[in-house]
Amino acid sequence: MSTYVLIHGAGSDSWYWHRVKPQLEALGHDVVAVDLPCDDDSAGLSDYADVVVAAAGDRDDVIVVAQSLGAFTAPLVCGRLPVRLIVLVAATVARFGVEGLMLTVLMSGLMLTLLGVFRLGSLIRHIPHAVTVGFTCGIAVTIAASQMKDLGGLHLAGAEPGPLDLIGSVAARVPTGQ
Repeated sequence: MSTYVLIHGAGSDSWYWHRVKPQLEALGHDVVAVDLPCDDDSAGLSDYADVVVAAAGDRDDVIVVAQSLGAFTAPLVCGRLPVRLIVLVAATVARFGVEGLMLTVLMSGLMLTLLGVFRLGSLIRHIPHAVTVGFTCGIAVTIAASQMKDLGGLHLAGAEPGPLDLIGSVAARVPTGQ
């Protein structure tokens, strides 16, 4: 059977996988749910990869499953373990960069603001928990990224885009669906 190495996202821990792990084990797979050192401000992506590699040990036939911001750690692990497959779950990807992250936060903030303005806060119970947690984490990551010069190797090329730059970028992409 395979070994599943489960990597959680930002602001979480191995508990994120508490429903997945027993299901995989019941099928006979070896499962390693890793706790990344998220509370260590000095830890970077290579440190995260070190933790994952150490937790996996000398296992082979590894399937790496990474959720959200864990998707930045997964490729580093793939270079150091005999990984057969990588699975990304609601992954944060670098394709859209800081601009995409800012857009996500802008849209989620707008949605939460509208819920508040129209006094529809009670409707939040109808929004899946993962969505509200994702929005909150997205906001937290954006605030952290805007406050720190270097967040896990993420650098802005040039000046930080302002709200008008972001809105103009969104408006330019809407007709093309990019």
